[in-house]
Amino acid sequence: MIRSSGERARYAGELIANKKQIAEHVTTRMYESPYWALRYGADGRRACVRDLVKTVEICAAAMRNGSPMIIDKHTPWLRGILVDLGMSTVYLLQALGYLQEHAAELLSPEANEAFQPIFISSMQAISHTDVRSKKILERANQMVANIVRTMHTVSPFWQFRFGADAVRLCSVDIHFMIHYFVDALALDTKKGLLNHVPWLRGRFVTHLITPAYLLDELDLVQAELGKVLT
Repeated sequence: MIRSSGERARYAGELIANKKQIAEHVTTRMYESPYWALRYGADGRRACVRDLVKTVEICAAAMRNGSPMIIDKHTPWLRGILVDLGMSTVYLLQALGYLQEHAAELLSPEANEAFQPIFISSMQAISHTDVRSKKILERANQMVANIVRTMHTVSPFWQFRFGADAVRLCSVDIHFMIHYFVDALALDTKKGLLNHVPWLRGRFVTHLITPAYLLDELDLVQAELGKVLT
């Protein structure tokens, strides 16, 4: 649909008017996972709001210009910063999804329609589309199930020690670990992975879990990746 400059400016203005509310809502949704508070604390929460406000502003600029080019540049740049800080592409994709959901609740139908191409472009700019990444991501859930089953079959200790939560927490750890490996392959950088693994080891030790457990997990992830990519 062709929109006049006045319409584009009006719709962008709606997004700008709600930028703080959207940013705070998305941050709250992200922090529903205990991981964020454990890993980044209150400072991380403030930084998340700040980054999301800027992202909303850039989305609004793209709407005003009638072109997604500026957001296409911004989201890969932001992803690079986040990976250097030990995060993964999947976290930013999740945040953008929450952003789109809440924007749809706040914007007029016309503004929301104008926002959709911008949102889609922002997601596409950081989605892994190479063959190896697509193969891994398509089979990620099965890989997680295989690894968890192997770990808890070989060593029932974990279920005796941590009960039903053991399977759930192990599944979450492995799910994100796979995404870190995907980033390492697709982006040709180990920064996120090498930042995340030592932190995770520290969390295990804090909860009196031997680092050998993490090494077992990594070995099984590597084996599953080998099966997928062979």
